[in-house]
Amino acid sequence: MFCILMNNKIQLQSDSKLPEDGLPVTITAKYIEKRYEVMKWNAVIAETGSEVMGLLKTSNQVDFRPNDRPTDLADYSVSYEGRPAEDLKKGDRIEIGSSSFRIVGIGANVNEKLQTRGTCTMNFSEEREPATPDSIMLSGIGYPETCIKNGARITVK
Repeated sequence: MFCILMNNKIQLQSDSKLPEDGLPVTITAKYIEKRYEVMKWNAVIAETGSEVMGLLKTSNQVDFRPNDRPTDLADYSVSYEGRPAEDLKKGDRIEIGSSSFRIVGIGANVNEKLQTRGTCTMNFSEEREPATPDSIMLSGIGYPETCIKNGARITVK
């Protein structure tokens, strides 16, 4: 069995029976998105700067940058591997390690900066209004001090 995309519809092609879950032969891309959440961002924290935990305690925010982007501020930022595949938006769910947050506000420059430079600021203050044009405002269950660590997975759905 395999799928082909034609005119925004996915055609299942098969010489055998349909899958057991009873999917129709032709299904829309929207159905696939609803049934199987598409990852907008799938990354892994490569390195947590030595001053990051102090910043989180005092400001509830931390800067993220791709690990291939050198900086003099590495001690004050989190580097990651894996850039976003799609724009982030208010309402998206972000998981960092075992903690889950909801994006409740997003700065005007966030998506452009993520696509061009890979940088953003994640703010865990639970405020809705973006603190800066580069801020992703987060609210949720979990403590950033415990989930932001080397090897932790970052996913946005």
